[in-house]
Amino acid sequence: FYANVFCAIDKLAEKNNYETIFYNLAGDSKRTQCGIDLMKEKMVSGIILDFFGYDKELVENLVKSSIPSVIFGLNVDADISCVQTDDTTGAREAVDYGIRSGYENIFYIGRNEGDIFDKRRAETVRKRLQFHGLPYENCLIYPTSKQELSDLILKRCPQNSLLICYNDIWACSVIQSLMKVRKYVPEDYSVIGFDNISIIPYLLTTVDIPQYRMAEEAFKLLLAQIEHSGKIKKVTLDSKLIVRDSVKDLTKN
Repeated sequence: FYANVFCAIDKLAEKNNYETIFYNLAGDSKRTQCGIDLMKEKMVSGIILDFFGYDKELVENLVKSSIPSVIFGLNVDADISCVQTDDTTGAREAVDYGIRSGYENIFYIGRNEGDIFDKRRAETVRKRLQFHGLPYENCLIYPTSKQELSDLILKRCPQNSLLICYNDIWACSVIQSLMKVRKYVPEDYSVIGFDNISIIPYLLTTVDIPQYRMAEEAFKLLLAQIEHSGKIKKVTLDSKLIVRDSVKDLTKN
């Protein structure tokens, strides 16, 4: 996902005669602040910042710095431009598609409960199951490691369950861990991912997060601020379910 985002931003920057500096924040607020300070020292023209958890103080410090900035992936309540995708729509579509396909046992396989995107997708799945009157109290599963995936799935999820995963990479880990115990997708379990990235070696049903459009919108907003003192804008793009072959239609059995 982020390789696509970085490449798109880099190409757009080069096209507009700018150079890019990429700094890995590692999901840590102190490291994020160090990264912002480093950008200031290097006299950058602008910053596109992506983080997995909202840090109000950090964002306020960024706003006070007066450096043209865009928050990527998240809409924050501050005087700063933001670009995000409404992944809750895609999560609802995933649950609804599973129900239309005959599933009564639907689970969300998360990766990190502290990740704001993981939390949002998990909560959307849980609320959607509750809305449809399906079991939701124990629908969230957070393995502590990839090695634990198949054990938890076999213990918590009956065969012919639908497993909605945090992202496509995590969905691949689920598929591979099930194969090791001779359970297959979609014959025994069905799987849906998030992101719609191109390197996945399966015909995976997934929620499309338009990373190229997000990168393009973020760069356009930043460029407008740098070159034309553009206004602060909040942009939200749509997500949508892409149906492929990883969900079996139980209504046809």
